[in-house]
Formats: sequence, structure tokens, C-alpha cells
Amino acid sequence: MTVKPILLCILFSFSFVIFAQPVGYYDSIDLSSPEALRASLHEIIDDHQRFPYTDSETDTWDILELADADLQTAGRIIDLYHNVSFPLYSGGTSDYNREHTWPRSYGFPDDHELNYPFTDCHHLYLCDPSYNEARQNKPYGDCDANCDEYPTEETNGLGGGVGEFPGHSNWTSGEYTRGTWQVWDERKGDIARAMFYMAIRYEGGSHGVTGASEPDLELTDDIDLILDHHTGENENMAYMGRLSTLLEWNRQDPPSQRERDRNDVIANFQGNRNPFVDHPEWVDMIFGNTLSEDYVYQIPHIAGAAWQTKIVIFNPTDQPLTFQLDQWDASGGAVLYNHQDTVEPFSSIVVSNELLASQGIARITSESSGLLVKMAYRFGDSQSLTEFFVSPNTYATDWLLPNTQTSWFEWFGFALANFQSSSIQLTLRAFREGLEVGSAQVINLEPMTKRVALSPDIWQGTNYSDIDMVVIQSSHPIPAPVSITGRNDQTRHVFFNGQAIP
Repeated sequence: MTVKPILLCILFSFSFVIFAQPVGYYDSIDLSSPEALRASLHEIIDDHQRFPYTDSETDTWDILELADADLQTAGRIIDLYHNVSFPLYSGGTSDYNREHTWPRSYGFPDDHELNYPFTDCHHLYLCDPSYNEARQNKPYGDCDANCDEYPTEETNGLGGGVGEFPGHSNWTSGEYTRGTWQVWDERKGDIARAMFYMAIRYEGGSHGVTGASEPDLELTDDIDLILDHHTGENENMAYMGRLSTLLEWNRQDPPSQRERDRNDVIANFQGNRNPFVDHPEWVDMIFGNTLSEDYVYQIPHIAGAAWQTKIVIFNPTDQPLTFQLDQWDASGGAVLYNHQDTVEPFSSIVVSNELLASQGIARITSESSGLLVKMAYRFGDSQSLTEFFVSPNTYATDWLLPNTQTSWFEWFGFALANFQSSSIQLTLRAFREGLEVGSAQVINLEPMTKRVALSPDIWQGTNYSDIDMVVIQSSHPIPAPVSITGRNDQTRHVFFNGQAIP
């Protein structure tokens, strides 16, 4: 294949390139039911730009050699199953080829300019040819110690080791559709989310721009169903599996930074994203049919040990209402506190520091819309007290935080929380009387964590009176941040919930 100098140049400098999820990409998502979520996701990722499988211009080789680049060693790629860092040859050699994780024989075997799944890079990976051949078109599934082992090599601190099930190896049994291919642990979630993407991206019908017919791809545990639609021809409907295994793999192996970077690279070419890399929690909502209609109150800030943090759950109805409260520590680790309780009619329950550990974030979940949840913050035993209600199921990508300007306050800060299972990017902009203060600042927030900062921590050299509002834009919808204004002697404070910007 002809080497493409421009794309090679991009590849060698890839570690310096940052791709970002477009703001508002998921704004049209509908979480009202599993069916609505599935349909709205399909509309968002449908009709992507197709690139040729092999061509003298930009093709799938070029995209995959960027997406699967070894970011620690320039000019190399890392393959999917063997985890080997191979030298880049631009177009592959005997070292690596291209793996259709959804086998092309299951619905779209013929490569032509109107066959979109054949060249969809969200499910194509660079792969050691011997491992690609061993996988054949076996559905994914769990093996046991009696299966044949295909070990990985240790690369960049991942993989390596043989002889112990499951270890860091791939495992396989059987032949073709009746067989099973178990992916090594670090790639289980990647594969699962690629399969879920294919099942949402391809829902039958035709491409909205080119008019090309597209198959309806579905996931199942029924191997006979996969076989029945394995005809060797392009089909209107086809199946892949095993669904139950893929659901579990998505839970076991959440998206890594490498997988998120890969999603960005492919989206930069195709124009569509794999939504399950951005939101792995949507997998169970759609395919596990676990979409909750609960009312969720996100608590973005449990204050430090010197503070009294109080959550009051009111029931103003004439029926008993139940709720569950969960809390995560400051690092986003395991749930520190899990409490289930019932609030009697026209009563309330107080959750205070005696039950809550200091720091971290919390969430209250209820099946009823009748509950009212109030936050209260007090410093020690002082008279500095702020109380406000928390609205359920309130998320936005753009928030405004006020900085109350009074003579007795001396500092301004805020608390931001990420309740998702993948990291998010936040852009913070400060203003004073309509003019921007300093420059926009970008921070990353890890899953299930919060960031608490005073304004000088973000915009160096700023004072309390330099800012009268902060605008926060996020890569994913987040719950309301909290602004905090106070005195150095901690005798007065005001807390505000952020206001969503339409």
C-alpha cells in the first residue's frame, strides 16, 4: 500500500493531539424508557462518513494506525488480542492485519462502497494475524481452564504471563459459530462496547445521506439464531453474541483512557462516537432493560470534618416513602455508606455527620416523586448556616455559579461532582461585570469524584471581588455544582446551587 506522508506525520505526533467530545453531542438523548434511549442514540450516531477499506487515499488502515497507536513509543501500534507493540508499516504487514470484532460473515461479507458496517472503525482493530485466524468468527463468551490459551505479551505495563486461567490471556474452544472466544481482561469492556455500538448504529433501513441499505444487527445468546442468519451474503438482519457475556464484560472492565482516546480518534474521521465508551451505564439501561424511572438527587459536596453536613429528607405526602442513600469517598472509591429507610407521612429523616463520613459525594434515590431533599451546611458550632433544596434528575452541560458580592465575604469557591463511570472534561470561565477574567481553564474530573477549589486555585492572582460569576461547561451533563462564599475566620458562609443555562 502507498505510504501517506501527511497521515504518518499526524500519527507520529499523535501524543500531542487532543480530541474532545463535541459539547452538546448527547443533548437530544431521551432517557424516558429503554426503547426511547435506544432510538435517540441511534439518531445521534447514525449516518456516519464511510472510508474505504483499502485505498490510496485515507482508508481504514490510516484510521486504525492512529486509533491503535502505541502512545508510549512513536511509530508503533498495539494489537488487540496479543497486546504486542508492532512497528508501524502504514497498511500492515505480516505482523498485523484488521480484525472485524463483529465478524463480517454475520451480515455484511461483501466489501463495496455502500457497505457501512464492513469499514466501521468503531469495531475494527489491528490484530496479530495468527490470533485473528484463531478467533475465526467465534462469538464472544466465557471459557474455562480446559480451553486453549492465547497469551498476551506485557506492553506498557499491561498483559503478560501464561499457564493460569484466566490470567492475562485469551481463551478459546470449538470451531466457528459453535465456538467461543474469551478476550483477555483488559480488552473485555472494549469488545463489549464495540458490539453494543454495532447493535445501535445498525438498525436496518438506509443511510440518510447515500441511501445505502443497512442491516439490522442484534445481540443474542441464541447461537442457532446467529447460525440461521449466517448465509455468506449481505443480510437485512444478522446476529452476534453472546449478549449475557458482553453485558458482564462491560461491567467488569470500564472504559480506560486508551479506549476513550480511541473513540476520539475515530470520531474525528467518521463523525460519530461510540456512546457506550462515553456512557457505559447506558448498556444495562438498553440491553439489560434496567432503565430506572427513579428520582435521583445528586449531592455534589459532603463538607470536611470541621463542618456539619446535614441532609434532610422530607415526606409531605400521606403515604410512606422509601429511599436509598449512597456515599462515595473523596477519591471516588467504594461506597462508604449505604442506607435504606422509609419516611413516614408528613415526617422527615435527618442524615448528619454521625452517619456521613466527611468529604466525598452522595446520592439519594427514590421511586417516588414526593420526597423533598434539603442540604444544610454549618461550620462547627458557628451561626454560619446555609440551607437549600436539591432538585431530582437535574442535569445540564452549562451551569452558572453566582459569587455574592458583599463587604463581609473574602473568598469564593465551588464544588463540582462527576457521578458517571467515566471521566469528564470541564471548561471554567470567570466574569466580572460582563468581562471575562483571565482565560478559560480546562480540568478533568475522574469518575465518582468531586473537585473543590477556591477561585485563585483556578485563576491565579484573582481575588474575591474580581469575579461575580463563573460559567461551567461540561463534556457530559452533570448535576448542579455548588458555589461557596465565605470569610477567612469561617464565621460566615453562603452556599448556592448552580443554575442551569438554557
